Amino acid sequence: MGSGVEKGPEDLDARDTALVRWAQSQPNAVGLVRGTCPEPGASEDDSGETPTFPLYGLVFDAEADTEQARRDLAMAIFGTGVTKAAVEALTLARPLSVFHIDLVKRARVIWKRAGDQSAPAS
Repeated sequence: MGSGVEKGPEDLDARDTALVRWAQSQPNAVGLVRGTCPEPGASEDDSGETPTFPLYGLVFDAEADTEQARRDLAMAIFGTGVTKAAVEALTLARPLSVFHIDLVKRARVIWKRAGDQSAPAS
């Protein structure tokens, strides 16, 4: 069973653009992924849609303080006006958890450091 993460909208919005600029300034960051997660316990509304909230994951190519990076990314996200989001940070220098592999495979890559082969694939 998967995480429930989906790619979400194809086009970047102002929040995504601001977070890409922020991610580009982070040492050793090679990618930023964005997806959506279903609200726990929520059911489909009248239009057949299940309410979701955004999920962002910052990917590093080298050893990084992922807990601090998660806190920093959360502050950047909430600085855009979002009140609920899932936030992850992972480094390719360590084995990835099953959840992080699923996240990188299912979410949309919204930024990838140019020329970096270790960055998540689009």
